Amino acid sequence: MANVWIGDTGAGTHMCNNDKGMFDYQTINEEIKARNGRIIKAIKIGKLKVCIKQTNDRRTIVTLTNVKYVPELWCNLFSITAALDKGFELGNVGRVITLSHGNVKIGFDQVFQHNQVL
Repeated sequence: MANVWIGDTGAGTHMCNNDKGMFDYQTINEEIKARNGRIIKAIKIGKLKVCIKQTNDRRTIVTLTNVKYVPELWCNLFSITAALDKGFELGNVGRVITLSHGNVKIGFDQVFQHNQVL
C-alpha cells in the first residue's frame, strides 16, 4: 500500500514506507514505537513531493518536509499536527476530515478498522 496516506493526529512528522523521490535528506537511525508496541527504525529524514487527490478530485503537487523514511511501515502516515503547524486549518465534511490552506484542500475519507492499522 505504497500510495496510501493515513491522516494521523499522533504522528509528530510525516512518515513514508518508500524513499523513492525523497530529496534533501539525511541519514538517521531513530527508533519509533509502533502502535502495537513494536520498535521500528526511521533511517532517513527529508523532503518528499507527493501528488494529492483533493476532495474536489483536483490533483495538487505538494512538498512535505521532515518526512521520515520508515521501511517497515505498511502505509504512509500524514501528520495532521505537522500540517496544522504549517498553517493548515482542520475541518470536516460529514465523516471526511479536511485540511485546508489557500486553494489546497486535502480530505481523508477512508475508514480503517483498528486491527487493519496494526
